[in-house]
Amino acid sequence: MNGSFEWTLGLRFIVALALGFLIGLERETGRKEGAKFFFGGVRTFPIVSLFGFACAWMYGNGATLLLPVGLVAVTALAGVAYFEKIKAGRLGATSEVSVLLTYVIGALALMADVRLPSRWR
Repeated sequence: MNGSFEWTLGLRFIVALALGFLIGLERETGRKEGAKFFFGGVRTFPIVSLFGFACAWMYGNGATLLLPVGLVAVTALAGVAYFEKIKAGRLGATSEVSVLLTYVIGALALMADVRLPSRWR
């Protein structure tokens, strides 16, 4: 083994999907019983992560406005969720901030240089 590892498009896609799923799983396990309004879980967060991945892919293929427009769209979704949570009498914006970061993580899974610790190479 020569120690080189190539991060293909498919592997990066799986990383984005897995990270979105893990974030959604964490948000869903932190859900309060009997809550009138709950935003996101194991379905929503992977979709948002893959949306970030897709916007980054289109950005890399010349549609440069889609990456920031996608972030604005997810921000609008988070804003609506936040105001619905306030109407339900709950405070806190952890899930809403998490969904914004999940979008960014999905985009970074494609755009950033992914590194493995040297002992795993």
